[in-house]
Parts: sequence; C-alpha cells; structure tokens
Amino acid sequence: MIGLVGLTITATTTMGQLERGLNRIYGVERDRPFVEKYRLAFLLEVSAGAAIAASFVFLAFGRTLGTSGNGAIATIRSLARWTLVSALSIFYDAAVAAQLEAVRAGILAPASVRQADDTPARQRAATAG
Repeated sequence: MIGLVGLTITATTTMGQLERGLNRIYGVERDRPFVEKYRLAFLLEVSAGAAIAASFVFLAFGRTLGTSGNGAIATIRSLARWTLVSALSIFYDAAVAAQLEAVRAGILAPASVRQADDTPARQRAATAG
C-alpha cells in the first residue's frame, strides 16, 4: 500500500513537471495554478496508468488475440512493438498537448522561431521599466 501511494505521488509529480517542461519548450512561462496543474496531472497519470496496465494484461493473457506464432521470438516481437507504439503515442500526445497549451496562452510559434526580444518575460520587463 505504501508503494502504491509513493508511485501515485511520483507519477503525478512527473506528469506535472512534464507539463512544465513542454510549456517552456513552447515559450509559455506561466504555469497553471497549483491545484489545477496537479489535478490534471493526477488524471493523466491514472488514465495513462490504466492504458499501460491494460496493454500488459493483453500481452500476458492475449495470446489468441493476434500472435502469429508461439514461442519466445513472437513474444519479444510483440513486446517490442507495443513498447515502440506506446512511446511514440506518448511523445506525440505530449507534443500536441504542449502546442495546444501554447496556443491557449497566445503563443503561436515555437520559442526558437520567435525573436529573442519577443518573449513574454522581456515584454513584462520592458513595460515595467
């Protein structure tokens, strides 16, 4: 039970920091409020955890659901395929989510494309000083 609580806290924190990192990639310097950020991170962690658990259940008990052969080679190929597709899906989803968050914040281009003087922090500093 203690391990499950630790896993939940660690995974939720990881999802929250992943959101922060993707926001910084797209130049969004302001995070969501703490409660909303970690509530959404918890929901993402639970839904992603359920999807990953379901994929492992299908791998363990789904021999008749489309494996072309029996044995270790077919199992390794199936596991490698699931791992690759899962990783690509997670990274693609994270990139799309970061782009949508940047558009919501009013930033339409990645940080490397915009001029260095056009960052929100520089704009605030210019208007304040």
